[in-house]
Amino acid sequence: AKDPANTQALAAGANALAFVGEDERARDWIDRALLLDPDNIVTRYNLACALACQLNERERAIEVLGPYFQQVVSVAQIK
Repeated sequence: AKDPANTQALAAGANALAFVGEDERARDWIDRALLLDPDNIVTRYNLACALACQLNERERAIEVLGPYFQQVVSVAQIK
């Protein structure tokens, strides 16, 4: 609430919302995070986790990860 533009908080919140079954709200938070900071690869990674693991939206998770893999500079970032 103190920083509504904090995309890491939005990603964590999206994961939490999805975990407790608030799927539609989780999707809203994912969309908001992507709008606020589309170039943040850490946020994209965490949002993809929510999509793939909690919401069973693997295709969208891959879409979200596309820019992540374009910016990865080391194999260590993928592990």
